[in-house]
Amino acid sequence: MRRPRSQVLDHKNCPETVILRGAFRDVGAFANMLIAQNGVRHGLVHRAPLQLDTPSRSTHQHRHFLPHF
Repeated sequence: MRRPRSQVLDHKNCPETVILRGAFRDVGAFANMLIAQNGVRHGLVHRAPLQLDTPSRSTHQHRHFLPHF
């Protein structure tokens, strides 16, 4: 899970955004589990498949992921 974001609107409403990374099936299952929790009134999942970018000539060690549509 990446960093969750939330914004308090009032005492009853607090929209949140969570960015997840992982296997497509695992992310979907986890998102569905979150949406099914008590107190969640509206839930929506947007998934975008990613592919590993080709290595560049630079020497940095982290990977780059690109949207794969």
